[in-house]
Parts: sequence; structure tokens; C-alpha cells
Amino acid sequence: MTNNVFSARTDDKVKQYLESELWANAFEYRKSTNFGKNAISYWEAHNGNHWDARKVKPKKAAAVLNQIGATVEDILSNITDAPPMFDVIPNDERFKEEAEILKDVFNRYLWRKSRMDTEIQLIERCALVVGSGHFKTAYDADKRAIITRYISPFSCFPAPYETRMDDMTYYIHAQLMPKIILQERFGNEIKDIKKTRNLTYEFMPDMEMEAAKGLWAGIKESARQVSLGLGNFIGQTENVNNQDRLLIREFWVKDLTSVGGQRKYPTWRYYVMVEDIILKSADQVWRYPFIPIIKIDDYVTEGYWGRGEIEWMLSPQFLINKFMSQICNYMDLVANPPIKAEQNSGVTNENWVTRAGEILHVNMGFFDKVDFMRVPALPPEFVGLINNLLKILDSITGQHAGMPTRTAAQAMLFSEAEQSRTRPKTRNMENGLLEWAEQCKEYIKQHWMSGKKITFRDDNGDIVQKEFKDIDALDELGLTITTGSTVASTKLFLLSQLERVPELDLQTRLELMGFPNPKQMADKVEAKQGELTQLKLQMGQMLQENRGLQEQLSKITGQIG
Repeated sequence: MTNNVFSARTDDKVKQYLESELWANAFEYRKSTNFGKNAISYWEAHNGNHWDARKVKPKKAAAVLNQIGATVEDILSNITDAPPMFDVIPNDERFKEEAEILKDVFNRYLWRKSRMDTEIQLIERCALVVGSGHFKTAYDADKRAIITRYISPFSCFPAPYETRMDDMTYYIHAQLMPKIILQERFGNEIKDIKKTRNLTYEFMPDMEMEAAKGLWAGIKESARQVSLGLGNFIGQTENVNNQDRLLIREFWVKDLTSVGGQRKYPTWRYYVMVEDIILKSADQVWRYPFIPIIKIDDYVTEGYWGRGEIEWMLSPQFLINKFMSQICNYMDLVANPPIKAEQNSGVTNENWVTRAGEILHVNMGFFDKVDFMRVPALPPEFVGLINNLLKILDSITGQHAGMPTRTAAQAMLFSEAEQSRTRPKTRNMENGLLEWAEQCKEYIKQHWMSGKKITFRDDNGDIVQKEFKDIDALDELGLTITTGSTVASTKLFLLSQLERVPELDLQTRLELMGFPNPKQMADKVEAKQGELTQLKLQMGQMLQENRGLQEQLSKITGQIG
């Protein structure tokens, strides 16, 4: 990173550097990656657009058994089945109270306030489809709120050949935003900026366009952009009300300028460009020790972009669709076999129908001049081949949702197998959420004053209000995180294991299985067990009394007899 670019401090020179060097290099580099070449195709596959409409012959079936989309959603539910549990560990007993408050901030306040249950599904679905899901954090000074939003990976442009966010020499986030929103954020500086670019395909590299126009061109362009959720990164066609949207690019750039042997900018220089204008109102020194964009990968790679599930499933998915289509075409042939008719038979393509009750007017001797061609039988191994392909998909993804099981033990084993395949993905998610928590902690430290109050509901549903007494103590607090999906085994498996250890009391078992309020639940269960024991004793006494009465009744009956 050369320092003289920034030391000159001229807008034209900085603008040229940002536009012609950083942006151009990041743009071209992304085109060469697996993400740049295939990401849109993967989204289309997830959405079930598996056929090129231009290549499907008239009156031929184009069946889609969308195992790709179903499998992705199945894995997604396994990964996000339970909200994460953040834990805060104080470095000193003096900060124990602040640690408990920060723990509640993450688990009961920020997670709900940021709508993370929704955001994490968008992030993880994107990671499963294209390999990497991104989200962005920010602090809204007016609302005194920490904002977290999923962002499209197509709007992210990392520095070429850098692999981790901490190592970035620069990073660019680009998107289209309504002009009125930009004015709200940056004031009148936006007022006179005009739309200067044809943004229809500004963000879509050539390779992505070829993919979009080629194999996956079965739907209209506007529908494709809606289905892919790409409205915030590639310009829609003009009839999608794109007139009031401007291109905004945020640049985080490392500047190694030093003063007196110390780095003048210990984090990043920060520039905001709207269209081709560098905004002067934006703070050009980034105040936080992180780029506020977090990435979660499905499969971690040596490069920046992860790899998703879909690229492994495309080949068997296409074969399944092809064979299903052939079966549909075969059934059409069986129901409506080809006809060989002489020219004077009176039979034409227009008047031949097979609906019940239809009358067909033909020349005399019709049946002597018409021959229904015989359709060969469908090979018996055809259906078995489709089943084998479905099993191949199961083995690729590790998901067995459609596999029948006969016993609880089999179900448990399949569940454990799925967990073992999804657990690495969940750990990747945990690492991303841990980074999110660290960024939130930094926002709290810089913007929330001591005395800041937060309100939430506790486990009993009661409204609780807490406040930080010492914001500076946050530096002494460490964070850990676990989610329900990374528990070593399912609760069914844990229960079966814990039953073999009679020395453990009920409360300990509930704690190990992750139940909330284990002591309270154990007390209730023990109280119910006590009531049940008392009821059994009473029933035993009643049975004894009943037997005594029956014996007396037998004696009296014998005496009378």
C-alpha cells in the first residue's frame, strides 16, 4: 500500500486511486473466482430453475424434482434449530456483575432487537447455496441502536488474493440505495448527485451474465432478480423503479502513513463514494478496529469465498430431472400413442382428440387406414436408477430426511449421522456469531455510556431492567458461544446415555441435556413424583380395605348359604 496516494490529499487523486485501482482490481478478481463464475447458477438451481426454456422441445416434459432446494432447507433447519447461547467470562471477580449484564444483553436483548433469528436464516441459506453468507453491523447514533443486516454476497468485493477479513488491505461494499435514504444519512450533500451509470448489469461480471443468459435463462430477467434477492446489488431494468437509486460504495483501506514512528491510522481509512462523488461528510478515518462485515462459510477454502452444497449436487439433480422427464414423456406416449394414418383417412393433427365423448368424423374405411403405433415398455431398472440417484444425493449431503426407519434406534443413528455432517457448518456459524458479538461489544463500549439501561424478559416472562455501571469493564470480559446444533448428541441420545448413570440426580441430568431452569423443573418433577407416591399409598390402602371387605362379604355369604 503506497502512502503518497493519501498524503497528497487531493480528491481527484484519491478518487482515481479508489476507482481505477482498488475497485477495478477487486471487480476483475471476483470474476475469476468460483463464486464469480457460478454463484447465480447456484441460486437458480436452489430455486428450481433447472431447465433452459429455449432448449426444451415443444410438447416435451421438463420435470423438476427439486432435491437441491429441499436439501438446502433441510440442512438450514438443522443448523438454525436453536438460538445460540452466549456466555461471558470475566477476567476478575470484580467484573462478575458486568459479565452477567453483558450475557443478558446478547441472549435476551440484542438477539431479539436485531431480529437475528431471521437474519441468520438468510445468512446461512446464502452460505449453503453459494458458499459464503455475509452480514453487516452498524451503530445508529440517532436511535442509539446496534444494527445487524444480511447483505448480498454480490455486493462484497474483497481485496484480490486476501483470504481473511483481518488480513484485508482493502475491502469494498457496493449497493444501490434509494436517494431519500442516502439523504437521510448524509444530508444535503446527496441532493444534487445524479445517476451517472447504466446500472442494469453494473455488478454482474461477464461470466455471471453468461451463466444467467445461458443455462438458466428460463425466466424473465426481472423475475430472476426478485427470486435471487439481488435488488440491492444489480440494477434492475428501468421499469423496476430504479430511477431514484444511486450507487454507493464504501471503501475500507489500510494506510501505513506513520508519524513519529507511530501509525497515523491504526485501523482503516474510510471513504464513501455515491456514484462518482467522494462524500466529504463521511468520516474518513474508521473508528473501529474491524471492518463491519462478517462472513460465514459453508465449506471453508484456502481462498476468500467458501464453497456451498449445490455445486456437489448439480450432476445427480440434472440426471434425476432428465429421467423424470423421460418417464413423463413415456406416460404421454402410452396415453396418446403416435398414429400412422393415410392422407385420405380424414385424420389431422387438428381434429384428433382423445377426450371421452368426443366425436371424430373420418372417411369410410378409417380403421383400415389408421394404425396406432406400439410404444416400447419402460425399462424396469429406470425407477431403480432414480432411487439410486436420490441415495447419491443423500450420501453427498449427509441428509436422510426421506429415508424410512423402522426403530427408534435407527432414527437416532440417522439423526447422529446428520449431526456429524452439519456440526462443522454450525461451528462456522458460531465463529461468525462470535465475531458479531465482539463487534457489538465494541459498539457498546464506544457508544453506550455507563448507566445505559436495557429492558428484557427473563425466563419467567417477567420484565427486567438492568444497566451497565462500568462500561470500561467490558475490556475485561471474554466471550464464548454454543448453539443447540453443536451439542455432542441429540437429547434422545443423551437421555439414553444418562439413564445408564443412576448416580446422577434429576437436576444434573436436566442440566446436561440443556433444559432451561433445571432446578425449578427438577423441583416440580420431584413434587409431582411425591404426589404420585402418596396417591399410590392411598390406593394401596384402599385396595387392602377392599380386600378386607370382600373377605367379610364372602364369610357372610357362606354363613347364609
